[in-house]
Amino acid sequence: MLEQLQSIPDICTVTHYGFDADSPDDAPILPLFIELPHGATEAEHLATLKKRIGDYRNDRYDRFFYVNTDQGSPEYAFWLAEHLIDLGYLDRHFGGETDPYSLRSLVQSLRVVVLRSLLPRTIVDVNRNWDIDETARKAANLTGTCASFIESESDLTLLRDLYDQYQEVARAGYAWACGGGGYGFNLHTYAPITVSLVDGEFIVDTLERAYLQEYKNYPLRPDIQTITTPPGESEMLAPPVMTEAIERAYREAGFVVKRDEPYPLHPAATGYGHCARYPQRVFSMEIRRDLLVDRFVPFDIMEVTPAKVAQLTLPFLAGVLRALLAEQAKGEG
Repeated sequence: MLEQLQSIPDICTVTHYGFDADSPDDAPILPLFIELPHGATEAEHLATLKKRIGDYRNDRYDRFFYVNTDQGSPEYAFWLAEHLIDLGYLDRHFGGETDPYSLRSLVQSLRVVVLRSLLPRTIVDVNRNWDIDETARKAANLTGTCASFIESESDLTLLRDLYDQYQEVARAGYAWACGGGGYGFNLHTYAPITVSLVDGEFIVDTLERAYLQEYKNYPLRPDIQTITTPPGESEMLAPPVMTEAIERAYREAGFVVKRDEPYPLHPAATGYGHCARYPQRVFSMEIRRDLLVDRFVPFDIMEVTPAKVAQLTLPFLAGVLRALLAEQAKGEG
């Protein structure tokens, strides 16, 4: 599976961490796979795909991308990956919680792969099933797989090909990690407010009214949301120990954390399929993206603040580390 985890130009990047670890070739490894299905957060990502889509004729639709892309998600995911394999950093921040041997043993075993989509979600969303139940999607206030104005066969064929190439890499990543005794992480950022998408209305009109006229009248979403359980069900598909450790670490750091609010683990999302395929091996999370920047500007690419990335990701790192150490201790017991 690992040989399938390779970057594809203009579709995705794949970044490896910990593969040069100083450990014997036959030593057991703990694989972690981080997926960023909404990782196309830069203006060039939009421009690259937009120019290939003949049905994309209204530049004003760009504003949907700026307000709805998961800005900050690559920054906090890469921060997490880098620090998970940094023994010195982990020892300084968490060395008092465990013995040095256990920490070193864990870090030496970690292999982390980060998959970042380069396909703008407002043109084609790789975190949606291609064949989607539109009634269920709209009832859940979820965006669709392709932009609603894309109708030509040539555009849809192109997007389906790009989508399928991405999904092949994503499936290989989850198989490598979750099928190999490790974990998958499906990571996002979300907007500070929930905007009801009015069926039949141009989406940018709805968003501009919400963010430019009514913004302060909306309640803020939670700082952190974990996504664990399908709607109408009681049993988590997310890993319970991992989820609880991460939620606890965020609460200890003073953040507001909600589970499955405002979004449960919806079957319209490909993330649900990965969780269902590997029960209790895939963890999904949202960070409110305005917390990762100095100034939230809804219709622009924002400069993500490194200090805030560290502040928002440190509890995540703590929770992941504690869960992995607990599993390691259980296995040794």
